[in-house]
Amino acid sequence: MNRDDVRRIFRRAEGGTTPDLDRLAASVPSMMAEANRRRSASRAVGPWWPAVPRLAAITAVAVVVALALTLTSRGAAAAPSAFERVMLGTGGSSSTGDLLLDAVLNAGRNDG
Repeated sequence: MNRDDVRRIFRRAEGGTTPDLDRLAASVPSMMAEANRRRSASRAVGPWWPAVPRLAAITAVAVVVALALTLTSRGAAAAPSAFERVMLGTGGSSSTGDLLLDAVLNAGRNDG
């Protein structure tokens, strides 16, 4: 856009002294319809959006609780649970206390 174009645009803009509100008034219904369309579209896109801050707060609380439990249990050397003994293969007894898990483990031992 050069300087002559800008001058021509400004001259055309200052042409009348009274503003023409007829076009503005005529376009109000279409602007309202567009606003309603955008409002309904924004509701459809993210109905879950209001839940995001709550989920973030719940996640933060869960992380703090997990850290607290990890730090407090670090000092005490607890005996491994039956599940850990079976999975790590350090179990002293052949029974885990769970009949179904015992059956699965025995079937695996017999196949190998």
